Amino acid sequence: MPRGTNPLIVHRATPEPQVILADWLSGLRVGDPLSHRGLTLVPVYPTTSAALVPYETLATAIASRHVTVTELNGGSVPELAVQHRGPVPVLLIDGDQVEGGRQNRVVNTTILIPVGVDFTLPVSCVEQGRWRETRVDFSSGEIVPPSVRRGKESSVRASYSRVGAPRSDQGEVWARVSESLTSAQAFSHTSDLSDAYTARRVDLEDTRINLPCPNDGAVGVVAIFGGEVKAADIFDRAETLSEFWPRLVRSYALEAVTSGTGVPDPASLAHAFLTSSAQATATLNTPPGLGQDIRLSGSGVRGAALVHGGVAIHTALYGAPGSGKGPSTSTVRGSVVPAPRTRRNAATQSTSRAVTVGSLTVNVVAENLLTLEAEALILSANKRLNGGSGLSAAVERAAGPTFVAERDRIVPTGPSNGFFRGTAVVTSSGNLAAGRLRRRLIHAITMKYEHGHRLPTTPEIVYAAVRDALDRAEVYGIGSLGTYLMATRTARAGEAPWATAPREVMATALVRAILDHARIANHVRTVTICETEPERLDMAWEALRRAYTVG
Repeated sequence: MPRGTNPLIVHRATPEPQVILADWLSGLRVGDPLSHRGLTLVPVYPTTSAALVPYETLATAIASRHVTVTELNGGSVPELAVQHRGPVPVLLIDGDQVEGGRQNRVVNTTILIPVGVDFTLPVSCVEQGRWRETRVDFSSGEIVPPSVRRGKESSVRASYSRVGAPRSDQGEVWARVSESLTSAQAFSHTSDLSDAYTARRVDLEDTRINLPCPNDGAVGVVAIFGGEVKAADIFDRAETLSEFWPRLVRSYALEAVTSGTGVPDPASLAHAFLTSSAQATATLNTPPGLGQDIRLSGSGVRGAALVHGGVAIHTALYGAPGSGKGPSTSTVRGSVVPAPRTRRNAATQSTSRAVTVGSLTVNVVAENLLTLEAEALILSANKRLNGGSGLSAAVERAAGPTFVAERDRIVPTGPSNGFFRGTAVVTSSGNLAAGRLRRRLIHAITMKYEHGHRLPTTPEIVYAAVRDALDRAEVYGIGSLGTYLMATRTARAGEAPWATAPREVMATALVRAILDHARIANHVRTVTICETEPERLDMAWEALRRAYTVG
């Protein structure tokens, strides 16, 4: 249909991204449904031609060696490093999974990576029990199922409103992954979502074969199962849908094979769903990479789209609203840009022995760490997640047998020789938990024993372990943490020194790690250093004051 004959099109010299998306969604039509084993797919066709924006998909770019995906700075759970040297931008869609590195991840939202850049990719972990490298780089994996994507979209939407970046609620993602593994009756040693696909591979392949891509100009698909619309993926061109089709079908089928029968009139249901999406309210965001991110919220529909070059490159829609209230929005033809988060200027408050940098406040207090009102505690530990004596031993006694049993289950899932120094591991806290307080223990691996003797640690190890601990706190959405001065005690007579540097240097390494994390802090708002001895309390404050002043 010629563009001028569509009454829903609003002509403007320079259309707003929301107008471009509304026009595109308004002009879509549905085709004949395809059904197999409880899954119904309704193809979606355009009534106007979109301009061709050049790009290649992540899978193609990796295969052609135009893109390399690796861990960022040795490993950061919510981010990956992408080196792009190809001739055109690279498209990654919401739900795209990458496998390898220290753990498998999923892309948080649809992103178009510019040509010739080193790019930081926002991701979520979909393999909770592994933090060791299986390969240096990443390959393209399956697309995660709709329930995982829908839950992730809600937290990304809230994150855009709060901090202007597409971060996820990692705990929510892990919960959805666990549900997918349970539904697929899949056992996974590392809680790896890909094991759900492996467990149901026969069913998934059967569904893929029986639901072939239409290859007749369709640019999108609406997935219906369990009696309702679950998801829709709509691209700017038929070739992109054709490339993603096998993985999309498997992602839908993973949940559909256990969801029961379909609906009497899926085409009408899909049409109503698309109409609702075209009439939805919208929030405009600036994503990493090219284009504009638009969050949609309407009657029975939530989702997001990436618009670039006057084209809706990819629209991901979900049939059930996510939990919680999303950010304030305008109508789809309006224009609202979320206000950026206001960051406080760094300032010291010597009377309360606290330093605030950005949105993170570091306190030094005279208090027992085990009674601190914080959501999680960061402890020094060895490769088997125990400290043997002192505070770590006191924590183990207070946490009780529930914690010990969990620790003994987790350790065998790590490296064969135990967790490496400079990393961190999260566990529950057993009997230490009191409501939202002290629910997690984050074990910063700083100690190592050989032949029964403790080897000295270094400032670099303490710094790396505490940074990793704080990164993991972000993943779990932890807002307040407590810790203490690690590796600063004086060794007993006849023992090797606990550290290779003076205790003042070791203390500075710890607080430097906290202050450096403040530059990227999202969830973490307070870190409290607890020491009960006056001398060590003064040492902690002096180290914090010195690191803050120098930094």
